[in-house]
Amino acid sequence: YLFIDEYDNFANNILVNAGREAYRELTHSSGFFRDFFALLKETVGRTGSGLARLFITGVSPITLDDVTSGFNIGRNISLDPRFNALLGFTHGELEQLFADFGQDFSAHRAIVDEWYNHYHFHKARQAPVVNSDMALYYLQSLVDLDQPPDDLIDHNVRIDYGKLRHLVQIDRQLADRQLADRERADADAVTATSRLNGNFSRLRAIIERGEEVSPIQTSFPAEGLLRQDNFVSLLYYL
Repeated sequence: YLFIDEYDNFANNILVNAGREAYRELTHSSGFFRDFFALLKETVGRTGSGLARLFITGVSPITLDDVTSGFNIGRNISLDPRFNALLGFTHGELEQLFADFGQDFSAHRAIVDEWYNHYHFHKARQAPVVNSDMALYYLQSLVDLDQPPDDLIDHNVRIDYGKLRHLVQIDRQLADRQLADRERADADAVTATSRLNGNFSRLRAIIERGEEVSPIQTSFPAEGLLRQDNFVSLLYYL
C-alpha cells in the first residue's frame, strides 16, 4: 500500500513562486512528476509488483488534473457524502476528546463553534464538522496553559494564506510586461490594477455576502484558475 500526503504541495509552491512556465515543465510532457504518476499507474495491481492500493491526498485538484492524464485507476472521494466527516471532528468526537484530557467541551463549545465550525463537504448538508487542526490547537493551549490561546488562529494554517494571495493576482512576469508596454506617469496605479484578476472581486463578494452558490468542479488545470467558477471550487478544497 502507498499513502501520499499533500502530493501537490511542492508543485503548487512552484506555481506560486516560480510561475506557470516552470510549473508546466514539471507537470507536462516528460516532467519527472508526471512520469512518477505514470509509473504508479503501470505498477498498481500488476502481479508481483508489490503495490496493490494507493491513497492520495492534497489541497487542490489542480496538479492531479495536470499530471494524471489517463490516470483512470483512481476514484475521487472528495464529494462522497460518506466521507463528509473524514477530515474534521464532530461535536460528539470533541466531547470525548476534551474529556480524555480532563476538559469540559461544553464550556468551550461557543468559541469553537464561532471560530472553527460549520464545515460541510457535501450539499446534503449533513452535520457540520470542526476544523481538526484548529480544535487540536485550542485543546493544546487548555492542556498546557489551562486557558484558551490568546490568538485563536493557528499560525501553521496562516501559511496557506500566501497561496490564496497568489490566486487573486495574475502572473508577475505578465504584470511586469504590461508595465513595460505602458508609458504612464501613474505606474503605481498600473501595478495595482494589472496584478489583480477577476478572482479578487469574486473573493470580495463572498466576504461581503457571506456565501456563494456555485457548482464544485472535481478537477481543472492550472490554466483554468482564471475562470471564477474554478476559483470558487478551489476555495472549497482549500
